Amino acid sequence: MPDHSRDPRVHSIKVQPPYFDALVDGSKTFEVRPNDRSYQAGDVLVLNEWHPAGFDKENCHTCRNFSWEPHYTTGRVIRRRVTFVYSGDPRFGGLEPGHVVLALGAAGVGEQQGGPQS
Repeated sequence: MPDHSRDPRVHSIKVQPPYFDALVDGSKTFEVRPNDRSYQAGDVLVLNEWHPAGFDKENCHTCRNFSWEPHYTTGRVIRRRVTFVYSGDPRFGGLEPGHVVLALGAAGVGEQQGGPQS
């Protein structure tokens, strides 16, 4: 059960390109994250496409027009509401301690679909 003792929060997080694309096209409907922000159902994630150092820029279709600093965001951003937080169950395992799986709702009112920003 979600803890409704606080108002929903907005969390800005970084997502690498292959996972960002899957979020945009709807094939990925979750995020696995360290639970360092006390995520709750109802929170909103602002997901920023982010290229880490050493990323294969030659095969990246969203990488044009960006400088290649060690780490940078591309400008593509989507928003998704957290609909459920799974923090693991010791009977089943499979989730690193201190991490959560965040189920994400589809893009809705006021939530961007993503896509290249020109």
